[in-house]
Amino acid sequence: MDTNLRTQGQPTCILLSLLLAFSAGIAPALAQTPQDLAAWSAEALPAAQRTNLFASWNGVREIDGVVLRLPDGWRLNEAIAIERPFMKTEELRVRRLRTGTYRLDADRELTGAYQLVLDVTPARRTETARWEIAPFVRRGSAAIELTEHRSNRTLQLVRPKAPAGNRALQLAATDPPLELEPAVLPRFGNRNPFTVEFWTRTIDRGGVLFSTWDGQESTAYPFEFMVDKDGHLSVYRGGPGRHQSVVSRVPIADGVWHHVAITYRPARLELVINGELVDAVDAAELPSLNERAPVVLGSRPNAPRTRRIEAELDELRFWSEARTVESIRRTRSLAMQTQGGDRIVIDFEGVIPRGLLTEPAGQVGTAPATLMLQYPVQQIAAEVQAEGVWLSWETEVERDHAFVVERSEDGERFEEIYREPAYASSAAQRFSFVDYDAQGESGVRFYRVVQRFEDGIRLTSKTLKVGLGPAELPRTARLLGNWPNPFTSRTDIRFELTESQTIGLSVWDVSGHQVGQLANGRFEPGPHQITFDASRLPSGTYFVHLQTAAGEQTLKMLLAR
Repeated sequence: MDTNLRTQGQPTCILLSLLLAFSAGIAPALAQTPQDLAAWSAEALPAAQRTNLFASWNGVREIDGVVLRLPDGWRLNEAIAIERPFMKTEELRVRRLRTGTYRLDADRELTGAYQLVLDVTPARRTETARWEIAPFVRRGSAAIELTEHRSNRTLQLVRPKAPAGNRALQLAATDPPLELEPAVLPRFGNRNPFTVEFWTRTIDRGGVLFSTWDGQESTAYPFEFMVDKDGHLSVYRGGPGRHQSVVSRVPIADGVWHHVAITYRPARLELVINGELVDAVDAAELPSLNERAPVVLGSRPNAPRTRRIEAELDELRFWSEARTVESIRRTRSLAMQTQGGDRIVIDFEGVIPRGLLTEPAGQVGTAPATLMLQYPVQQIAAEVQAEGVWLSWETEVERDHAFVVERSEDGERFEEIYREPAYASSAAQRFSFVDYDAQGESGVRFYRVVQRFEDGIRLTSKTLKVGLGPAELPRTARLLGNWPNPFTSRTDIRFELTESQTIGLSVWDVSGHQVGQLANGRFEPGPHQITFDASRLPSGTYFVHLQTAAGEQTLKMLLAR
């Protein structure tokens, strides 16, 4: 026992609490003052993988250290105190009092505001866990815990699943940085709007993720992404004598994936983290700004002494427009084609496309990643049948989630009418649902499909407006569409028959010329799939045409190279 605290006139339960605290080497103080210590950690952390927990002390009084209580099976590796705003770092001395309880002592009294970084390894099991931290002061040989400032955080330990084929760039101090070819990226001038977005995961701090600045005070630059010593993400923009920054509200160096985006429109720079606007600044016009500034991943241009950071980087996207927060939020978790008229996307799944790097990179350091992007609903369609409204849709499913069919009478207020569980798959899947309650009704109904993922993300399809009238005879053939769409060279066209019949399947261009005859004969009932090879055709819009004795059906396809 290294503390002595006398108490008088306290109820038995409080005396028992004090005795338990004494046995741990900490004496609780009973004064009641506002809480000034804030604990922070991600809501979900990977089990058994090193991560950082954070706590900020606002400096309401001097303290000598903190008491940390971790769940069973957790290990504390290191504890750091960072003085604000000077970012002066001090390693705290760790003393284990009992299982899961640590006293972290500073060499000198901590005066003012501090950020605490706690390097820990969670337990191997998946569970709901809670950790707690409180400051203490020394009184002679006693360490008095300031329980009125105690703070805690509850989180979930999970085991992330790495989707097949998904890889991310590994930024490491030992690997050469990658410089992107400026000519293929958007212009980053004072008058050029742009957006830069990416996913990142790290527990490292105090280094550059990627940058356009060579570190020279005389050089103007449009952006530099850094993870600060305290774990926050900062984005800098500046030139001679002036540097501006936007900063994340909470640390991101916690070992989980975060989506980061900046949007620049003349005189305005905004920072969006995980789909939320967190900071913005009126951006000064920079003299002599190079609008074709080189972008270097993992370092600064021509600056070998840059403090580099170890991190994962994925889905790096450059846009030649200032995207809205809503558009960033809507597409951040969606898989996206690597090219488009308004964007460049580097997904690190394979070889970086020729022309994106200033020099051949050889073997780029990538590794399997736990980042899981979602695939939106495709080919959603509705058809009025005798038994009700028949809905169908298609998607690629990368992890377990559910489809929710919603219906509305006015297009604004929707209600859930059906829920379809989906199973993990790497291939496209087709789903359908019949709204039997619409049988015999008249008027208009609106339908949409909402994807609900296990991490809480919701993706909503376009809304279909369906006119309800006299029932039609059921179709004996149905053209379901093609996948993928848009496609680059080959696509699978799918149709379904309810009875044996003769069909014709052909492809036409926008001028009305037939460019392919895919089928002309008798087919048995059931689903059918035919591959269309367009490798010799120019990019553009094409139409797939299904001809049966009962009529014709046509759907549009987009060939995009």
